[in-house]
Order: sequence, then C-alpha cells, then structure tokens
Amino acid sequence: MLTGLLNKTSGKAVVFNTDVFDQMDDVRQFMGVCPQHDVLFEQLTPIEHLELFYELKGGEDDPEKRAKDI
Repeated sequence: MLTGLLNKTSGKAVVFNTDVFDQMDDVRQFMGVCPQHDVLFEQLTPIEHLELFYELKGGEDDPEKRAKDI
C-alpha cells in the first residue's frame, strides 16, 4: 500500500511527511519496490523492459531514447 501497488481502503499512512492517500505522485518520487523474484516478462525485449520500468518510475523523456543511452 505504501508504494501504491495495492489500493488503499481506510486509515492513514504518511511516509517522510507525505500522505500516501493524497500525495501518491509525490511518494512515488522517493519510494520504490524491490520484488523478491525476478520481474521479467518473456514476451518483452531487454529494451522494452527498460522502457517499461522507466515509465513506471515516472520518466518524462522518450523512454526508447533513454533506454538506448544506457
């Protein structure tokens, strides 16, 4: 819930003085998720994986250009 992967239903949660219910875009700027298992999709190429996670993290440039710069 703190990272936005699960829907919030009730209560209150604050991370670094940032309300998880009202300021999730701000929370995502400093919070991330480290899955316990590899999160790779067989149907995606390496570049497509980089583009996907870049966009999920809020990348603003052209993700294909950024992925190729890496």
